[in-house]
Amino acid sequence: MPGDAMRLKALRMLVAATAFWGLSFPTTKALAVSQQALLPDSSSWFAAALCVVFRFVIAALVLLVFSARSLTRLTRLELEQGLGLGVFGGVGILLQVDGMAYTSASTSAFLTQCYCLWIPAWVAWREKSWPPAKVFLSCALVMLGVAALANLDWQHTRLGRGELETLVASLVFTGQILWLERPQYAGNNVRHFSLVMFVVMAAVALPVALVTTRQWGDWFQAQLPSSAPRQTAANIGMPTTDQGNGQILGQLDDTSSR
Repeated sequence: MPGDAMRLKALRMLVAATAFWGLSFPTTKALAVSQQALLPDSSSWFAAALCVVFRFVIAALVLLVFSARSLTRLTRLELEQGLGLGVFGGVGILLQVDGMAYTSASTSAFLTQCYCLWIPAWVAWREKSWPPAKVFLSCALVMLGVAALANLDWQHTRLGRGELETLVASLVFTGQILWLERPQYAGNNVRHFSLVMFVVMAAVALPVALVTTRQWGDWFQAQLPSSAPRQTAANIGMPTTDQGNGQILGQLDDTSSR
């Protein structure tokens, strides 16, 4: 594949990945609100860990279908890359999901993008030189753009548990991105190390879910019952079906479960 075509394909994939990543914030916040209603006495760590376990076990099983035939050719470098990405990703996503129980989806999305600042700072420290002016300008534009798109409410923004956990998660995600770009992994098979990464991310969250389990029935009660859409809609301010078809989007970002 020519270089330009490959670059264009990579850009399309990055845009699609960014879209799904953005949708994950309101989706995860809605899940946190619904779990709070279903299991009000459970720790937020339990809900966060269970979410991560189910999410990445399913992802691993789906990817396994597409990569099963070539797994016999899994290399040491692919295993090493997947392990590193999984540890960074598992810790980061666990902190991020738990933090979202204590802050809004828009604030979480905004603070997560702080890795756009951490990465240039790391590169500047590694190179022992200040970044060029265009890097400072790009960082400022990224943060302002994310704040605008997230409709961040500066008057109600505070630095509480949710915000602090999200900032730490952003630092961990920085490590994941830097691990991904290591030159020795350039020839790795994406499906192979991604499968390892998904398994490790689920494994990182599993002990947290086990330790914070009050009773084993909570693992099944956490599944959304038929009444959950109505409960979730009521909790986050979205209209239910008997409220008409007026406003479709609710006040998800302004709702905190604590």
